[in-house]
Amino acid sequence: MSKARHFNPSLLLATLLPFAAVSYVVADPAVADAEAGGTGIPIAQIEHPDTVDFAKEIFPMLKANCIACHNASKAKGKLNLEEPKAILKGGSEGPSVIPGNANESLLLILAAHQDDPIMPPDGNKSNAVPLTPEELGLLKLWIDQGAKGEAAAFVEAPEIWYPVKGAKQPIYNLAMAPDGRSAVAGRGNQIHLYDLARGVPDGLLEDPELIKEAHFETAHAAHRDLVQSLAISPDGKVASGGFREVKIWSHPSQTLLHKVAAMPEAVTTLAADSSGTRAVAGDSAGNVRIWELANPDARQEMKVHDSAVTGALFTADGTHIVTSSTDATIRVRAKEGEPNEIKITTPKAINGLAAVKDGSLLATAHADGVVRIWPVPDSENATASKELKGHSGSVNCLASQAAQLVSGAEDNTARLWNVDEGKELRAFDHGAPVKAVALSPDGKRLVTAGGTVLKIWNMEDGAKLAEIKGDDRMISGVSEAELALNVAKKATEERKKRLDEAAKRLQEEGDKSKAAAAELAKSQAELVRKRVERATADAALQAVEISGNDEEKKKAKEAFDKANSEVASAEEAADRARQNAELGVRLTSRAAEENIQAESDFATAESSAKEAEATLEAAKKASTEAEKAWNCVTFSKDGTAVIAGGDSQQVTTWALDGTPMAHFVGHSAAVNRVLVTGDSIVSAGANKSILHWDATPDWKVERTLGDGKDHKQFADRVTALAFDSTGKFLATGGGSPSRSGELKLWNTTDGTMIFENNEAHSDTIVGIEFSPDGRHIACASTDRFVRIFEVEEGKEIAALEGHTSHVLDVTWRADGLVLASAGGDKVIKLWDFEGRKQLKTEQGFGKEVTSIDFLGASDAFLASSGDASVRINQERLGGPNAYTHRSKADAAGRLIIAGDQNSTLRVWRASDKKLLWMFEPAE
Repeated sequence: MSKARHFNPSLLLATLLPFAAVSYVVADPAVADAEAGGTGIPIAQIEHPDTVDFAKEIFPMLKANCIACHNASKAKGKLNLEEPKAILKGGSEGPSVIPGNANESLLLILAAHQDDPIMPPDGNKSNAVPLTPEELGLLKLWIDQGAKGEAAAFVEAPEIWYPVKGAKQPIYNLAMAPDGRSAVAGRGNQIHLYDLARGVPDGLLEDPELIKEAHFETAHAAHRDLVQSLAISPDGKVASGGFREVKIWSHPSQTLLHKVAAMPEAVTTLAADSSGTRAVAGDSAGNVRIWELANPDARQEMKVHDSAVTGALFTADGTHIVTSSTDATIRVRAKEGEPNEIKITTPKAINGLAAVKDGSLLATAHADGVVRIWPVPDSENATASKELKGHSGSVNCLASQAAQLVSGAEDNTARLWNVDEGKELRAFDHGAPVKAVALSPDGKRLVTAGGTVLKIWNMEDGAKLAEIKGDDRMISGVSEAELALNVAKKATEERKKRLDEAAKRLQEEGDKSKAAAAELAKSQAELVRKRVERATADAALQAVEISGNDEEKKKAKEAFDKANSEVASAEEAADRARQNAELGVRLTSRAAEENIQAESDFATAESSAKEAEATLEAAKKASTEAEKAWNCVTFSKDGTAVIAGGDSQQVTTWALDGTPMAHFVGHSAAVNRVLVTGDSIVSAGANKSILHWDATPDWKVERTLGDGKDHKQFADRVTALAFDSTGKFLATGGGSPSRSGELKLWNTTDGTMIFENNEAHSDTIVGIEFSPDGRHIACASTDRFVRIFEVEEGKEIAALEGHTSHVLDVTWRADGLVLASAGGDKVIKLWDFEGRKQLKTEQGFGKEVTSIDFLGASDAFLASSGDASVRINQERLGGPNAYTHRSKADAAGRLIIAGDQNSTLRVWRASDKKLLWMFEPAE
């Protein structure tokens, strides 16, 4: 999955909170400790009731005046004063402290100005000041007591927290679901939800426990602290990080409110009154039931018709119900169910019923292809006021909204009518017999259902907006399979490229090795020749030594020395040639091994691509087979979603662009009717069942990691979060600023910790992402490194160095072969994971690059920057005009979101870079 990796600028501004005071007594601050020699700053004699606490008493004074120059990242004189272990180790001058002997400890001597160089030095850039006599006395006592203490000094959790005031808080953190259907954004203490399928805000995540605390009663808060990090799992859970805690939020995919008692026969119609408190249903045997939605046991049933009930509704004043039937009658009776009723006999069987013009008229759909308009009957003498003719087949269904009336028929069309004039205004060609129609609450959209297709239409011009087929889960499976195939193809291309490079290296190294071998043979032959020449010269020298004159001896000696020198040179040349030949053999052998590995990797990639192709074909086949007939359809109460049921035995919700959103599974037969009332859905099945669903189930805190106080659980703020692609594991990152980077891996099922590495970095981790195969975790840190760890054991396997400032984010390319990192040095760096080397540096940003993400399976990257830009590669997306803290793409690279300093969340479509929505918090 999708990753969740977050940099919070507030981290760079964070300072340690005041430490708890520990009392001590100054015996005589005007008198220097006699053992200190009486020079420099006086050292007060301290009476201390307990052992000196390094974390609470020594560290604060060192932090204020020493640690700016003597810390893990910037250790002047190689001295780090952040923890007892480092202090005991000392620096370039040796140990800075001798436990139990303060008078001979260099740290005290220099801090008391008893020797040079005095510390802190005069005129230092950190504005550090000398320690006071009391502080020196406390430092001396700590050393004399053994210089003990915890390895780190941690911030104390505040006793009282206050919510952040003001609606327009910067969006420091955000996350998007891997499927792109939803997003979350952190503003102050709040987490805002967004439904990206519909393009609407979707509420807030609120922890009910915080409501019980002072100051948080009406804060709608998710955390006490600022929301430091966010991530969304593949199954829709949200993880949020704060001060020493992580919360995992979830909500059920479906919540069954009531299982209403079964009807005598298959349910054929459903309706609710205008208040949404009562419902009416009819079945295929002519039975009618009225019940209270909140209390389904409060119901009444009656036999009303001689055959199937095809329509039911409450009158506008709510006092009566009207029903229609294939027995060709309309019946009107009081909703309390008194036996007296009005019965109207019509010319033909009735297939549908609708109220028109705010309930002042009725419309009936008939098997003879006619739509008839009626006044609400007040006697059995009522007659149709109009007959709307135009369909060439049985009219199956009706839908109305205010003065609009739409009919659907067996002739494959839906038709819009002017009821007042009795004229057809527009026809919609569905392409199959239309079994159900629905109009949006604002009357601007029409949905038609028939066969295996839903079609959404623009009522103004009749344009088709979307076409929906199949099971949303199967459709998602196809999308995931398509993405997997694209990734596999990308990996295959990359592996082929690397194989070609390996083959080229092997050829080059082989040629070099052959040349080196030839040169070795040549040099060895030359060495033999030179040695023969030297032997000849030696023999000649020996001969003239016996009988030659001085001149002859001299010439023979010169000839021998020359030959000997040439032998030495030939030996050196032969030795170099031998070394080169051996090196050539080694390099060729290594290149051959790399080539074999590259061939294996390419073969594996090809095999994976073929498997991905087969998986996609299987997913497409399964999706096609899951294309079942639609029987009923309606709109959500706000008109932003379509809700449908059919032979798939489930109810499915869709965005108006055809994006699947949710499904409700519980029926064991076809779903015949579906009804929306308030925030709930009522569905009825061919097996006589009626189910009442909560369409907007509440979010809840499923689990909390850490208690917000204990630094042993989390050292400080949790500034980075990421789920793996299965959602089973959660990686958390944080640490103590300028001291340590903390990496932990958790099992999301039971909240157990799998491993922790409290020294993963030397500074805070602000970005995390799992590799696509889930085997590695990459971390970005303000210590300027990207580090990679194995998931199985938490072992570090690589440290990528190259940024000259904080690394603020890191991401993996979909094939897992390349990483990208974003830095405070205004650049993006690309890294070869297997080669552990830098590939490229992308420049051109005006300020920090605050986040980085790859788009789907491509090489294209998405980045945000403090220069008020969101970019695909180097092309800016329109919209941002403020410091942009984070951007994110969905797994397929189709949608992009970004949050900025002005509290604005923007959403773009990646394909054409069109800005779709812009969300700002309500004032």
